[in-house]
Amino acid sequence: MSVMTLIMHDSHPIKNVPTAVFRFKQVDNRLGQAHVQRGLGDLESTLGRNDAARAAYAVAAEFYGALNMVEDREDALTALRKL
Repeated sequence: MSVMTLIMHDSHPIKNVPTAVFRFKQVDNRLGQAHVQRGLGDLESTLGRNDAARAAYAVAAEFYGALNMVEDREDALTALRKL
């Protein structure tokens, strides 16, 4: 069973965030962790929780930077600056 299958098993996306972070850490998938943090930043921003969104975008940008994913890093930093 893939990590994404385990994450998506439950239909409640907010509840799945800690599970997703744990699963991606468990298999040392930094790209997956970056994507989860970016998605969490988007969610928190939509809900008006700007401090939490900033924190998630910053973590995502750090992961993307470590993976040399320049465009994704810039996207996360742009979202961070818009808050």
